[in-house]
Amino acid sequence: MASESIASQPLQLIYVEVTNRCNLDCSICIRNTWDDVPGMMSFGLYQKLIDDARLMDPLPEIFFSGYGEPLSHPEIIQMVQLAKESGFKTSLITNGTLLSRDKSEDLISTGLDRLWVSLDGAHAESYQDIQLGEYLPQILQNLQGFQELNASGGSSLLDGLATDMGIAFVLMKKNAADLTKIVDIGWQLSIKSFFFTFLEAYSEEQAQETVYPAGISRHEYRITGNHSGSAIQNPDLRAILTDLAQKSLEYGDELHIDGPVVERDPPVCPFVDRGAIVVRWDGEVSPCLPLLYNHFSFVGSWKRRVYSHSYGNIRSNPILDLWFSPEYKKLRKRLLDKSFSPCVSCRDCWLSEDNLLDCMGYDHPTCGGCLWAEGLISCP
Repeated sequence: MASESIASQPLQLIYVEVTNRCNLDCSICIRNTWDDVPGMMSFGLYQKLIDDARLMDPLPEIFFSGYGEPLSHPEIIQMVQLAKESGFKTSLITNGTLLSRDKSEDLISTGLDRLWVSLDGAHAESYQDIQLGEYLPQILQNLQGFQELNASGGSSLLDGLATDMGIAFVLMKKNAADLTKIVDIGWQLSIKSFFFTFLEAYSEEQAQETVYPAGISRHEYRITGNHSGSAIQNPDLRAILTDLAQKSLEYGDELHIDGPVVERDPPVCPFVDRGAIVVRWDGEVSPCLPLLYNHFSFVGSWKRRVYSHSYGNIRSNPILDLWFSPEYKKLRKRLLDKSFSPCVSCRDCWLSEDNLLDCMGYDHPTCGGCLWAEGLISCP
């Protein structure tokens, strides 16, 4: 994208982390690796964000996401309602445990456009080590209740509108066999949208659970974008993707399965590519989810320190001022020009140990070691 295009690139998607607190303690969560203080976005700060974003044309989508459980925020219903009343398309992702009937009816009544539910196992045994196995029956019951309300119109306030629901799945060794079963479970609940991603490991132990298409070097393999699996060396993954393709044939065009298995040579930043920005619960603005918090990322024995990065805070700056700030435009241009150092395929240089400096002369945040840009990690 040319420099003049960067100057006018619209902000299309705002990820809003209303809280970094969660009611679960998932073993695969990044929250286990940091010492950041827990907190919740005040409604006043959120109101400022919406007021600033309301000045944009076209309006961006508001996606309630981040590294906490949005439904644990006591004012989440009012937050969704304010966004919808202001004309924004809205999405929210949840672990499903707090999706009670009352909460479901409230969400549907606000006009929430899409609800994503993280569901990483079809059986309590495979779910146990990922989140908490005893919650699975309750989550499935909550999904059924939500869909029953959807089918009936939710409430008298809804006037026939409904919220689309999707299931998000983190694929790893211990739950890989459950992916197609999750599609069957969702289909029975009238859920037609599914999204899977590979696991980003935050410890060496977790790194043993990853199921990547091949070794990890882009120079060793290429992945076809149609999920056929013909170019995927990992036989287990190839079988899983073949089964997914069969499900698509079985259920027809209504079934939508998306995921990170795409052609990515050179890498592509999914956040810059989608015109997205992330607002942390305390108002700090990051260019992507991976840069919200300091953490370690592991690929096998390769340990990489990722330092967080912010371009300012919405408390004192309108979000569009931060989006069009010189430093942020410079980063977006570099990433849209595919200027990534080869850290993932190299991993031998000391510069690949963190994201402060790379061999191409770029300083923090460097993105050459980002598995999101490699197409391995993604989000709905």
